[in-house]
Amino acid sequence: MQLAIFAKTFAGPTLADILTAVRAAGVAAVQFNLSCVGLPTLPVHLDDAQCATIRTTCAAHGVHMVALSATGNLIHPDMAVRTQIITRITQLIPHCVDLGVDTVTISTGTCDPDDLWRAHPANTTQASWDAMVTAVRELVDVAACHGVIVAFEPEPGNVVQTVQQARLLLDQISSPFLKVVLDVANLLTPATVAHQRTIIAEALQLLGSDIAVVHAKELGRDGQVGGVPAGSGVVDFGYLLTKLAAIHYAGPVVIHGLDAKDAPRAVAHLQQLFVGLSPTAQEFF
Repeated sequence: MQLAIFAKTFAGPTLADILTAVRAAGVAAVQFNLSCVGLPTLPVHLDDAQCATIRTTCAAHGVHMVALSATGNLIHPDMAVRTQIITRITQLIPHCVDLGVDTVTISTGTCDPDDLWRAHPANTTQASWDAMVTAVRELVDVAACHGVIVAFEPEPGNVVQTVQQARLLLDQISSPFLKVVLDVANLLTPATVAHQRTIIAEALQLLGSDIAVVHAKELGRDGQVGGVPAGSGVVDFGYLLTKLAAIHYAGPVVIHGLDAKDAPRAVAHLQQLFVGLSPTAQEFF
């Protein structure tokens, strides 16, 4: 497994400043967002020279890019906006080769027109599911041509909310270029935190080798997402890492959802948990 962090956790006037902060926090791998170079997450245009500069700067700081964020509302109710988002993602995917990254992360969208992460009653309709499947299939078809993995994340506010729905989407599209981002915090509520080991075990049983990225977002003591670092809330990361090692998961574990000042604390906590796992599981970039 590889310990990583969201690059956009850190702010700085230049990418070099951000990457210096990443290394100072104790990690050498990131999930990248183009906002770190002053662009939108889904830019209108990205050229080869920009990609080369990003890749060279990362290499100069000893930072490896494990995933590229490409989140946008795939089922936006305004068809013009939806088409624009899907087009921008399809244009971004080929640049993964130039950036030296093989995975893009996406959301499965919401019918809410204003907030990508906000639930909407229509998200549970068959029409929304079908629209989402159509969009994801289009992205996967493009990604397959470039050897890139598209990884979607079950989110409480999106069409795919549960691991069961994630399994259904994987089976429906049935492509080796479609995988999952697993964030245990997204699967828990204040009422279910006490049963999280059962929930984690079920998630890994259903998704197993289809997990491309694991997110390490913490929940506060009240079971709510609260911007706290791993180790200071209620998520049982020790159990999660042990179960991931048991299924031979060898991908990134990406810290996010916290303030930059708390990043070293989260890194230290997770690194400590890696002690005692198998030598393979302890590998870091």
